[in-house]
Amino acid sequence: MKLAQGKTPSRRRSIPQQQLGVRLQALREGAGYTQETVAKLLRCHVVTLSKMENGRTSLRPAVVRELARIYEASAEEAERLVGLCDDGDGAGWTVPYRDAIAEPVSALADIEARAGAIFDYAPELVPAALQTSSYAEYLVNLATEVRAERRRQILGFKMERQQRLFTRNPRPSMKFVIHEAALRARVRSERVMADQISHLVELSNQKDIEVRVWPFEAGPHRWMSGAFTLLQSGDNRYPHVVYTETQVDERYVEKQEHVEQYARLFAQIRRKAVPIKEFPL
Repeated sequence: MKLAQGKTPSRRRSIPQQQLGVRLQALREGAGYTQETVAKLLRCHVVTLSKMENGRTSLRPAVVRELARIYEASAEEAERLVGLCDDGDGAGWTVPYRDAIAEPVSALADIEARAGAIFDYAPELVPAALQTSSYAEYLVNLATEVRAERRRQILGFKMERQQRLFTRNPRPSMKFVIHEAALRARVRSERVMADQISHLVELSNQKDIEVRVWPFEAGPHRWMSGAFTLLQSGDNRYPHVVYTETQVDERYVEKQEHVEQYARLFAQIRRKAVPIKEFPL
């Protein structure tokens, strides 16, 4: 998990909020309006409109509907835009941790609060959502250059993120594929790994949770570029997104044709993976 870089805290822009701003700007330009003209119609300052289009301010549904009317958007498009408004349905709980975690990780946790389905491929480590506290604590403490208090905050964030995800009602459908390498690599001790694997098996017995293993004997597959998480909206108000992460940056894939490619890829990997309850560990 990436760590925050000690920047001055700022209000996080959610992925839906950013997408709403981009879409509103495209509609305005398509309608041939300048920001100055629309600002006058809304009776607001042009700087305020600029913040709306940059995703730097939350928008009320009434404002979005008025903009859709000005731009002569279809009723269907107007409702899709309204669906991107921040509505406080469980998102935003990460704010107390914003000094300890990177903004994209905070956004990921907030997107999980709305997801109807989560698909996760993990080649080197057990996915964060499935880690035991001992396993997670060891990984967090590998970052010895980070002060101890901040590491405690990061661990607290990871554990709360799990708790919120697994106690949601309704809970999202979750499917995980873990490469065998992640389960063979010893983290801290044999006991920690044994407990971690037992935890994975136990979780796989729960409704709407599937854990599979990509075995060594299956060889390489089409996706050998690292972990990814695909999050699908629960009610189609929000777009589906894919989150990927490296040591140097994080990336959200939001173009729907690319998201669909990830979905097809995950389905292919999952078909050849073995349910963890049937895998010899």
